[in-house]
Amino acid sequence: MSGRLRYLPGLDGLRAFAVAGVLCYHGSLAWAQGGFLGVDMFFVLSGFLITTLLLQERRDTGGIALRAFWIRRARRLLPALFLLIVLVVVYAAVVAAPEELRTIRSDTLATLGYVANWRFVFSGSSYFAQFQTPSPLQHVWSLAIEEQFYLIWPMIVYGVLRFRNGSTRALGIVAASMLAGSVALMAILYEPGRDPSRVYYGTDTRAQSLLVGALLAMLVLDRPVVRREVARVALQIAGLLAAAGLAVMWVTFSDHADSLYRGGFLLEAVLVAVVIASVVQPRAGPLGALLSVGWIRWIGQISYGLYLYHWPVFITLDEARTGLDGYALFATRIAVTFAIATLSYYLVETPVRKGTFSVRRVGALVPAVAVAVLAGIFLATAGAPPAKVEISAADVKAPTADELRLASVRHPTRVMLVGDSLAGSLAPGLLRLAKTDSFGFFDATVPGCGLTSDTGERWVGTWELPEDRCLPAWRARWKLHVAEFQPDVVILPMSAHDAVDRRIDGQQIAFDSEAGAELERKDLRDAVTVLSSRGARVVLLTAPYFRQPWRLPVDPERSAFNNRWVDRMNGAAVEVATAEPDHATLLDLNSLLDPEGHWTDTVNGISVRAPDTVHVSDAGSDFVAGWLVPQALAVTGHAG
Repeated sequence: MSGRLRYLPGLDGLRAFAVAGVLCYHGSLAWAQGGFLGVDMFFVLSGFLITTLLLQERRDTGGIALRAFWIRRARRLLPALFLLIVLVVVYAAVVAAPEELRTIRSDTLATLGYVANWRFVFSGSSYFAQFQTPSPLQHVWSLAIEEQFYLIWPMIVYGVLRFRNGSTRALGIVAASMLAGSVALMAILYEPGRDPSRVYYGTDTRAQSLLVGALLAMLVLDRPVVRREVARVALQIAGLLAAAGLAVMWVTFSDHADSLYRGGFLLEAVLVAVVIASVVQPRAGPLGALLSVGWIRWIGQISYGLYLYHWPVFITLDEARTGLDGYALFATRIAVTFAIATLSYYLVETPVRKGTFSVRRVGALVPAVAVAVLAGIFLATAGAPPAKVEISAADVKAPTADELRLASVRHPTRVMLVGDSLAGSLAPGLLRLAKTDSFGFFDATVPGCGLTSDTGERWVGTWELPEDRCLPAWRARWKLHVAEFQPDVVILPMSAHDAVDRRIDGQQIAFDSEAGAELERKDLRDAVTVLSSRGARVVLLTAPYFRQPWRLPVDPERSAFNNRWVDRMNGAAVEVATAEPDHATLLDLNSLLDPEGHWTDTVNGISVRAPDTVHVSDAGSDFVAGWLVPQALAVTGHAG
């Protein structure tokens, strides 16, 4: 019985509901805004099952074979993971935009090392970003946490049981202490109004759910069957109530809810533990019967593959490529995900797990496959652009030697581009055109740092302060850029990212109010003043419309997802340009990219939008540059 556990059909049913929550959440279904909590159900299940296996092995054999345990985990997890990487290689080679390639390469290495969650923490990648191109491997952060648990927790169990003579009480004290530390650390590190990705991704802060499952395993091991009828019925009722509580949380909780990070994750883990305790009983009652229904169990059996493959499928099959939206798009994504996961389960995962390959052959196969997928990802991302220099308070980005060379005396006009990542997506086309020796060019954009990043907080589902990379703020940063580069023309694209409610000195300012309009005009007037301080002409570009399939805010009427707000913002740009005829010129990028008055991905047969539907594609940047540069140079009196 070493390393074995009797089959518990209700747990497969739980896996099915866990993965369904995640799929609905990533599918942006409005009623599943808390579906991300399905990940925590997986965590509790993993903590319970792994600890049960370890404790049973210790009880049956008197020891724990760590090497054999890790080999079993590798045989279960690695085959599908390698297949996922193959799919990402194909995505990188065929679909990904050039600016995605470097990120994909780094994310792949982190995925293979099962440290993706910390990679996202240290790279500043947000799980909740609305305007950020998502990585096709962003979802593997949870697998990294589980794999780290599989590596560390068995050694803790082994050590405690060995030196405490097999005492599960001692192990329980250790697990409870770690659990309390994880909950406390999450509450301490969480900052209301700031992006919670650090505490969301962190192994230390998310271990609480795994440890709840581990503690449950210790309780169930000592009391495997509830025999008294009253106690059995009470446990069944508790399971039903816990399941109802989970349903409420999954429907109502926002991923930015303060309560989630101050005990909410722990509450959800405890509710999952109650459900597990109910359904693992031989007579599990109505909840156990539901979770044991054949087709639900089957979904649970392939849930690992469903989770692995769904995210690359979702970001590849977007509205722009399929022409679908809403439930039709969601159904298409689900169908493709199920097809891939089913093939993976029966043709790859199950044969390896059941021993079609011997352990020795699998051991030899793993390095070979790893080398193959690494070679594939490096070949597929060979065109990755160089990493962009970030702004920090101590090191303001300056023009590079190449940028200054392009702006030498041989070029009568110097052009500087400022703004956030939308502006940055225009840079490749401008740079390529600059290298034809028609003008000098300096890309001074900083992702996520638009006009609203200078003062106060922005509402993006929660109140958000400017990120560190936005410091010093643009009023100071752009002044330094102007002094250093001495541009003749400064291009400032408006960004829908800035069509948000604001909070300054505690006062909330609605974007669609007169106070919001005046604040927008003031920011634009200040921007024109700063950018034209050395005689440069400021070219304001109206913001194009966009769609955002990756994430939907809780209230789309109070964000830039409402493109009426984009119209309001563009109207403010018209007013400022009209009032500043000596310093500013307005060009209508919105009409160029949205000629029919609504978002579109193709103009004159050119696919002008990036896969995220927010930014401009590489081909689109060339298209915009060809339209923009002659007009921008004309305002200075220079020809292109």
